[in-house]
Amino acid sequence: MLSKSHALATGTQQLTTGSRRVTNGINAYTQGTTQLTTAAGKLASGSQTVKTGTRQLSSHTAELATGSQQLTDNFAKLETGSTALTNGLKQLQTGLKSSQNQQDQLKQAVAQLATDQQSSSSVAQDATKLQAALDTLTSDNSGQNTALQSKLAATADAQGLTATQKAAMLKVARDSSTTSTDVSTAQSAARQLSRDLADLKSTDSVASSLKSNLTKAASTQSDLATGLTTLTTNAVSLTSGLQQANQALTQLNTGIGALATATPTLTSGTTQLAQGASKLATGGQKLVAKTPSLTTGTAALTAGLTSLHQQTPQLTIGVGQLASGADKLNTGLATLANNGPMLTTAMTTVTAGSSALHAGAAQLAAGAAQATNGATKIQAGNAKLATTLHQAGRRATVHPSQLTYKQFAQPVTTAHSDSDHAPDNGTGMAPYMMSVSLFVGALAFNLMLDMYTPRKYPRSGWSWWLGKSSIMAVFVFAEALFMTGLLAAIDGLTPIHPWATFMMLLITGGTFMSIVSWLNLVFGRPGAFFSMVLLVLQLGGSAGTYPLQLTNSFFRAIHPWLPMSYSVNGLRETLMIGNSAIPEMFVLCTIAVVFSGMNILFYTRRHGRISEIDIPKL
Repeated sequence: MLSKSHALATGTQQLTTGSRRVTNGINAYTQGTTQLTTAAGKLASGSQTVKTGTRQLSSHTAELATGSQQLTDNFAKLETGSTALTNGLKQLQTGLKSSQNQQDQLKQAVAQLATDQQSSSSVAQDATKLQAALDTLTSDNSGQNTALQSKLAATADAQGLTATQKAAMLKVARDSSTTSTDVSTAQSAARQLSRDLADLKSTDSVASSLKSNLTKAASTQSDLATGLTTLTTNAVSLTSGLQQANQALTQLNTGIGALATATPTLTSGTTQLAQGASKLATGGQKLVAKTPSLTTGTAALTAGLTSLHQQTPQLTIGVGQLASGADKLNTGLATLANNGPMLTTAMTTVTAGSSALHAGAAQLAAGAAQATNGATKIQAGNAKLATTLHQAGRRATVHPSQLTYKQFAQPVTTAHSDSDHAPDNGTGMAPYMMSVSLFVGALAFNLMLDMYTPRKYPRSGWSWWLGKSSIMAVFVFAEALFMTGLLAAIDGLTPIHPWATFMMLLITGGTFMSIVSWLNLVFGRPGAFFSMVLLVLQLGGSAGTYPLQLTNSFFRAIHPWLPMSYSVNGLRETLMIGNSAIPEMFVLCTIAVVFSGMNILFYTRRHGRISEIDIPKL
């Protein structure tokens, strides 16, 4: 009892040291809580900023979508106007080619005029033709310039071009009117030629001047054709570029639509993040606010433990004085010892530790009160016993001897008997390993022998099964006999009930054989795999190596449904314990009957599908 008191004092000292460690841990916990609150505040502020930015993104996304749609519409108009401009330039180029042909005719007329200068009448006729050709050329150029300017103006209005762009296009149109000016000059020269021919003056100089002017007009016409060709090429390139830009705008609109669709989700998530951060900051502040109370309680707990440690020597002295009241005091100390681990476990958290300490102190006080009461009763009983013995001593006429003393010293003789017989580990593992061996034997038997093909055509499914089961029965009997003999001869196995053990092996082997043969018959080669899976499950769930209570919930759940569970328990009864194994035998026989019936059903269903020609000749 004194040793237990010393152990109590040591435990109290350890409890005091642990409470100090708890106090230090709570201080570190307080600092960490403050840091958590600060970080939570920063997170809440950042979340609010993200939320504001997300709202701005949502509002500007709608504006971006609207502007992109307007840009797409204007690009469509611009593409239409560019196409119209290209078509107009092509028509203008065609007109210039026609003017070029007329200039060629004019050159031929001038050449003819130079050749026929000696003939006045011929020259006059040529001058008349020249005048007519110039009039026609002037009319064509005027119409073409007017049509070009009107088409350019319509195209510029349709495309919404700026004033600068309109001025540039009109400049090109005005440059193209140089031909009209040159043609007018040529027309004036032709009129002058007519007057000169009428006066028969300076025919050669006029012809030369007319030829020079026509050459200038042809050169200007050629430059205009080159410029129009370049302008047409650039217009085609502009149209192609506008089409590509229109396609890119379509993709941009699609992306903006997806962005607009995802923006509400982003806004909602940001709002939730901000709310969660706010809640985290609030909780951290509450945690910091409650930390001083926790620290105060821990300090009080430490002070109480110190006081308890100081009072432990007095308690030890009191326990030594109350040694005569061992029965009731041992009860109180046992209660204290049982609650000691609970008190140690409860110190993991401050709140639970305080509750456990309070409960232990209450139980300690109750035990001390019980010890005091017991000591009082013992003292009273001792006084009464002394008085009674004194009176009995005066009245006694018995003369004690050594036998009398021995009768009081050893009133009862103890006897020891074992409830089971397991002299070594091999005997303890024998039920498990014998069951595994029988299951492996069934696997090997079905791998080596064909349990489907009959030796001769069976008359029925029953006779088919009977022929196969007779082979299995011989194999099961042989392996049971072989296993029992070797274990007894080599390993020295001595079952309590040898014949019951042999019967248990026969029933177990037959049960395993019926299960494995059914799996192989129904599933073929995969049946061997299923048999291996069943073996693995039984290795862990049959409780053959360790008690079932040490396994997890999965194996505890499948334990009652495994055949090997009953074979292991039955063999333990017959080998070591000595109780009856009839319940386990009954369960295994039931399983064997069920699977044998399924085997008979399989053979019966397959009997109608085979004929004598399908049976191989042996």
